Amino acid sequence: MKRRLNVALLLFLTGLLFHACGSDIDRKTADKLAKEAVEKYCQQEDLTFAKFSIPGVVDQGKWWLYNYTYEGKPRHLLSVIVHKDGETEVSRMIEEKDVP
Repeated sequence: MKRRLNVALLLFLTGLLFHACGSDIDRKTADKLAKEAVEKYCQQEDLTFAKFSIPGVVDQGKWWLYNYTYEGKPRHLLSVIVHKDGETEVSRMIEEKDVP
C-alpha cells in the first residue's frame, strides 16, 4: 500500500514538473525577450537601439510577431518572433544604400 502511494506521488510530481516546463510565457515576458533580441541585434550591427520604433505587435496564436523600423541609415525593417515557449527568431530587411 505504501509503495503504491509512493509511486502515485512520484507520477503526480513528474506530471507537475512536465506541465511547468511546458507552460507558455505571457505577453510581458515576450515583450522583454523581443527587446533583448533587438538590443543584441544592435550590438552585432553597431546600431543605436533608441533609433528603433516602438514595435507593432501581433499575437499569432503560437507566437508573437514584433515589427520594428530603424530610422537611421541604412533603414532596417526588423521582425522578432517570440514563440510561446520563449524561443526567439530575428529576421531583417535592409534598405539598399543607392536607393533614393
